[in-house]
Amino acid sequence: MNHRKAVFLDIDGTLVTFQRKFPSSARLALEKAGAAGHLLFICTGRTPSQIYPWLLETGLFDGIVAGAGSDVRANGEIIFQHFVDRKKLLELIHWMNERQIYLILQGSEDLYADEKLLAFHRSLYTDDAVRQEREKLLGHVEILNDIEGAPNIEKIAYYHSTLTQKELQEAIGPYFSVTESSISRGGRLNGEITVRGFDKALGMKYMLDHFGLSREDSIGFGDSENDLPMMNYAGLSVAMGNGSEETKKAADLVTSPIEEDGLYQGFVRAGLIS
Repeated sequence: MNHRKAVFLDIDGTLVTFQRKFPSSARLALEKAGAAGHLLFICTGRTPSQIYPWLLETGLFDGIVAGAGSDVRANGEIIFQHFVDRKKLLELIHWMNERQIYLILQGSEDLYADEKLLAFHRSLYTDDAVRQEREKLLGHVEILNDIEGAPNIEKIAYYHSTLTQKELQEAIGPYFSVTESSISRGGRLNGEITVRGFDKALGMKYMLDHFGLSREDSIGFGDSENDLPMMNYAGLSVAMGNGSEETKKAADLVTSPIEEDGLYQGFVRAGLIS
């Protein structure tokens, strides 16, 4: 294939295993695709501060769509950013605090929480090694006495909710969009909250416009429900074999799991490399 494509890649479960391993076959696929002239972009729900530095330091990527579409950067240049409305954020914090739902505010430069969240997180993982591994996956979190002062918030993670996704969505209103995590403990639910209308597809559009490419020129690789906007928007979508059933059903192609050279095989099947 000679025509240049824009390839958008989720991180966890797609580029990198959930043990933070970057398969050599995945790296080779990226190197070959880049050498063929294709553009490679990280497309993640993680905010920029949460993206593994070592992954960015590979020099393999032409840009990032971060914060589930609220932060778009190409070659170090900020193309687009959107922050949660301050008044809406404060109302949400107060409402969550009253119901003892814990929050991590995810900003463009850091993550923010208070001591209550830190104590709760430590109570979940009594084994120090397990807790430290979970903290590495999460990224650095700055503990503030008053998280209401946290700057430039792009999205929010919540923990320990007794409400379902539907109940929480109805309660906090249409400004926000709630996605429930598949991980729960003791009947308590976790998830993330974004500003409605800001998703990976929107971030892709800004990136494609910046490089003068069309939607048809894009290929999206993902594994979970928060990748669906990306996969539905992309000209061609590829689900990882380790992905959720909903993601696989939405994809044009399904490749092998990441641990079984799935990304490399997906690049071959998508016509990016041979």
